[in-house]
Amino acid sequence: MPSANARAKRLDEKTCTSHIDDLPQNGTYILIITVSSPVTINVGGLGVRTFPKGHFSYTGSALGKGSTNLSNRVSRHLRDEKANRWHIDFLLGAKSSQVEAVFIIPSEKRLECELNQLLRNRLKAKVVVPSFGASDCHKRCGSHLLFFPKIMRKASLIGDIAKTLSLTDNCFSIYLMSTHS
Repeated sequence: MPSANARAKRLDEKTCTSHIDDLPQNGTYILIITVSSPVTINVGGLGVRTFPKGHFSYTGSALGKGSTNLSNRVSRHLRDEKANRWHIDFLLGAKSSQVEAVFIIPSEKRLECELNQLLRNRLKAKVVVPSFGASDCHKRCGSHLLFFPKIMRKASLIGDIAKTLSLTDNCFSIYLMSTHS
């Protein structure tokens, strides 16, 4: 798993060399995750679930201060050592899962449902674990973890998500963090 010192590249400008700690305090993030082989794990309150081999996105928001701000939340997801608190922690703790990239969308509003539904509809994503990361979702997302069965290459998924996010009417900056050196 990569270190939490990932660098961010701003997609609407040439480059941005900010460390993760320099990100805005609030916003929504999309983790791009590769599962290299099928894995069956206990996902806390969701019970035992199976995740197929392939590419996933996980959408979340961080609108707080201190440990619940955007940079701290994303840093936590990228760390190897952490307690399993959220559904995503169980998946990221599996040896066959890897965070490949992170999209950062600075915002003072919770956009996770809107962006999750946009990706699901435009990119034909599937829900393989109902309610995953969506315990408090009131917008009928079904899950905040999406599986992309028709996308075989992570670069294709990252490009498709960047293109999809750029088509929204929202005025926000989009950062893409590579989690690999």
